[in-house]
Amino acid sequence: MNTRIIKIFKLLIIIITVLLGLSIFIAGTVFYKIYTIKDILSNVEAPTSEFIERIHFDYIDNMIIVKAKTNSHSKQNSFLIDTGAPTIISNSFFKNLNPSGIKIINTNYGNSKGAFEEFMVTIDSIKIQGVTFKNIGALVIDDSKMGEKFNSLIDGGVIGYNILSNCMVRIDYDKMILTLAHQDYNFGDIENSKRVNFEFAKLRSKNAEKPKKTNSIKLNLNSIFGDQIQKHQQ
Repeated sequence: MNTRIIKIFKLLIIIITVLLGLSIFIAGTVFYKIYTIKDILSNVEAPTSEFIERIHFDYIDNMIIVKAKTNSHSKQNSFLIDTGAPTIISNSFFKNLNPSGIKIINTNYGNSKGAFEEFMVTIDSIKIQGVTFKNIGALVIDDSKMGEKFNSLIDGGVIGYNILSNCMVRIDYDKMILTLAHQDYNFGDIENSKRVNFEFAKLRSKNAEKPKKTNSIKLNLNSIFGDQIQKHQQ
């Protein structure tokens, strides 16, 4: 009886050791992929000299859209400006790029059912009006997963935080002007800007009606910007 218990105990130790080793291997692989993706995205090179560029954008369906050139191409493509996403290019746009101007890195980030491909690319350069960024890491996305509306407006991709974090960014929705400037640039009027204080609602009880998801937050700005809002509405 004791011999049988010892055998079972040894078997359990072997199983636990194998599972632990497998978990460590999987965790190591995941962290390596995350590190690889982060490293590729963080190597963007911004202009070394001082610059300030004011770029007109189109504002359609809550999307800021600008024109940009890639790898010294004469043709401009439409890109979405998104400060919360990495730089992304569409699959169809990727296929039309000059192979000499890109580097493909296999990351297995995506999957056959998801929107992203299983590789990333490094693009030589992206030029937004007069500002050129180099060595841009980008994810590649499947156009068919983005919807007809998005594809009709965006034929390039997304200019994301790994580019925009290398400069000062200002978005003027009234004039539809995106300003990109060097890191030390001071817009000057930030100190005179008005601040809006708001707080999140308290958690509801378990018996309360489940709140609905929304893509926007409503703020009452009349007390602060009442005159400007009425003037704008007129």
